[in-house]
Amino acid sequence: MAVLLTSAFVILWLAIVYLALLGIAAIVRPAAARHFLEGFAQTPRANLVEAMVRFAIGVSFAVAAPFLPFPPGFRVIGAFLALTALLMLVLPRQHRRLAAHSVAMVAPYVRLIGAASLLLAGLLATILWVGVETAT
Repeated sequence: MAVLLTSAFVILWLAIVYLALLGIAAIVRPAAARHFLEGFAQTPRANLVEAMVRFAIGVSFAVAAPFLPFPPGFRVIGAFLALTALLMLVLPRQHRRLAAHSVAMVAPYVRLIGAASLLLAGLLATILWVGVETAT
């Protein structure tokens, strides 16, 4: 169980780093960030990678939930991410269309998304720090 819990926390910390880097990129180089986001789900390989990462993050939230503030909420977040990852694998065409439509809708707000991504990374880092302290 210790290896599973440690792995879950590592995956969640990597997700935080991703969110922070995406946030910085969106603020500093919005065109490059927009181009990156436009690539989501556009190929079968990209869809598979995105779904696998999403599933891993979802399972990690579920595993770490008992050590985080408000465990039921993080279990729900984990289940949502894991289940939607499975849907992405089962319905890749629909996911590709949804991703393209969503990115097009938010494209004018890339810098705002960057700021939100940085805020979310900070919030999750704070929550995980409490979780790591609780788990050790």
